[in-house]
Amino acid sequence: EIDSYCFQSAAHGAVAGVAACLGVPLVARALSGGAVDQSLNYRKPVAGDEVEDMYALLEDVKRAHPSVEAVSSGAILSTYQR
Repeated sequence: EIDSYCFQSAAHGAVAGVAACLGVPLVARALSGGAVDQSLNYRKPVAGDEVEDMYALLEDVKRAHPSVEAVSSGAILSTYQR
């Protein structure tokens, strides 16, 4: 999402190709929320926040691919995105 406060969109067009090269499924969805909670520490669910979209997506992944044990994120050194 270009206007996301939490999720970066740089080079998002390459993600499908990376998944194809790795032979792993790519699960995606459009964000329906926005940057409701902009505090440094996200501690509880906030209705309409984009982080809740990610939580719902992870629930979908767990249902569709129960053998998945981990996910990858580009938020390695970002304090906000940990």
